[in-house]
Amino acid sequence: MRSALIGIASAAISIVAAGCTNGVESAAVASNTVDLSAVARDAVADIGNYSAVAPIPADEQAAGDVVRGMFAALLDRRWDAARAAWRDPASAHRLEGERRGYDRFMAEVGRAVPDGRTDDMAVPLEIVATPAKGVQQLYVGEAALIREPATTGRWRIDRVELSPAMPARAAATYRCGGGAILSVAFDNRRQTAVATSGRATWRLEQQRAASGIAYSGDGALLRGKGRDADWSVPGGSIVRCRTV
Repeated sequence: MRSALIGIASAAISIVAAGCTNGVESAAVASNTVDLSAVARDAVADIGNYSAVAPIPADEQAAGDVVRGMFAALLDRRWDAARAAWRDPASAHRLEGERRGYDRFMAEVGRAVPDGRTDDMAVPLEIVATPAKGVQQLYVGEAALIREPATTGRWRIDRVELSPAMPARAAATYRCGGGAILSVAFDNRRQTAVATSGRATWRLEQQRAASGIAYSGDGALLRGKGRDADWSVPGGSIVRCRTV
């Protein structure tokens, strides 16, 4: 798919994407894989929710537009246009280098938030990136913007800070004792999971865990860490499972 900006001019959230397809399905949780179609649907739903609130202030809209424009240029490999959005164009080099290394790339740009102590703005970001021969990754963070001197009043990006994050949705397939296959679809935003084995399905809710994962529901219990997990269902004993 060609690079595209999905949303409307006054939207609080928009998506900038390059090289994305709708054929991305669930994969092992450890691979940090994201269902791009689901992320896009959630973002569009968020845009609809925001449409019911008051219009976005002009400064917030302008700051967000700078970030959206920068990512649109970055994804189209229009390097000069992307650098123009930065206070120091040299600061864009790291993002440019990362963009060159990814085959698929999507940026979800949130609504700008004013800094109450200064005249700066922060714009939330979610980035989904996949190397040509690698594992899809999800990053979250923000772009920090400052206003140029009063002669222009334009917003410019000062820095972009990103860190790895859990995917919104992911899935894992386990092989359990006796050879049974357990498939689990995780929804990290709703903190739920759906486990399926044979013709049986269990709807689980995330539980507090000192480490690893813990989900329970419908009398079933899933606890795990890394590739290993313990699984139990009503009337049955705990079985050991491992991702395949």
